[in-house]
Amino acid sequence: MRINYSILLATVIAVGTAAWILSGQFANGSHTEGEDAADAKAAAPAQAMSAVRIRESVAEPYRSAVIITGRTAPSRQIELKAQILGKVVALEAKDGDLVKKGAPIIRFDPEDREARRQMAKARIAQRETQFNAADKLADKGFQAQTTRAESFANLQEAKAELAIIEEEIRRLTISVPFDAVLDDVHVEIGDVLQSGDPVATLYDLDPILVVAQVSEQERIKLGVGQPGKAKLLDGTDLTGTIRYISAAADSETRTFRVELEVPNPDMNLELGITAGVILPLPEVTAHKLTAGVFTLNDDGQLGVMTVDASSTVRFNKVDVLDSDADWAYVTGLPERAQLITVGQEFVSDGETVRAVPESAVGTDAAKAS
Repeated sequence: MRINYSILLATVIAVGTAAWILSGQFANGSHTEGEDAADAKAAAPAQAMSAVRIRESVAEPYRSAVIITGRTAPSRQIELKAQILGKVVALEAKDGDLVKKGAPIIRFDPEDREARRQMAKARIAQRETQFNAADKLADKGFQAQTTRAESFANLQEAKAELAIIEEEIRRLTISVPFDAVLDDVHVEIGDVLQSGDPVATLYDLDPILVVAQVSEQERIKLGVGQPGKAKLLDGTDLTGTIRYISAAADSETRTFRVELEVPNPDMNLELGITAGVILPLPEVTAHKLTAGVFTLNDDGQLGVMTVDASSTVRFNKVDVLDSDADWAYVTGLPERAQLITVGQEFVSDGETVRAVPESAVGTDAAKAS
């Protein structure tokens, strides 16, 4: 969840300003020397030990989540290319078709390649006969060993020629290497293609990805393998796991790419669809605090003033996990903490104070009335 630090800081500033006003910093008029002395004498006992109001806070289990917006994307994407010079004679699929692994999508004119294959096979048979004869004669000493070696080389050459022709024939058909959705077919029957010319794009949609960008603060809380959920605009709920988090931030946005992998066996989820992504974070122990208890130290760090068992004030720097205008979940405090709820702006870290529980304030007021 996005943390609204601006709201917290505005609240802290507002509370501090109100406390300053109430403390008499904005008092009107001038005092005489005698009045100042009387005021100082009257204030002297109070300055010996400041009184603050406290409330106990107990940590509780809390699980937050990173909530972001992403889009669906393929888990794999490849561009098919022609691997041979040839003329397109058949298109077996069109844009948007779901094609199975091994299915043909484009066929080229075989021209004379089948005839060349038969000739290569005949040449192999002839040279095998020649080699066998040379081999027997060489064994009996009627023919030189060099003649046998030459016959063997001729046979291997014929086999290599056949392998080349058969590879050309195999490349006359462009087939699908994995189950995919076919897109961007940009050839027509009759086109003559060179080896390396692009012909179409394949998208692997099982699994499908939901891709989003997260901030540096959010990235350090996430890990590969964590579960996640997404909801499409049409209300479809998706469940998956994080398969990838980029190691480096985007140079322009300074955000990190996160990929949520979602099963899609029917390949019915489309690409480029907007989705709300929820990435739950591990459960932690945190305090739920109202915005009014926060303060800033001299270094501008956000924190909370507490009172320990010896009535000493402690400034506790906190990390905000989640917040809105009224409250915030934070870490950085002990499991049980005595929060200063009134007077935190007038005391300092290490100062000894008189702590008055909020419950006692209500009781004293009732007795007085």
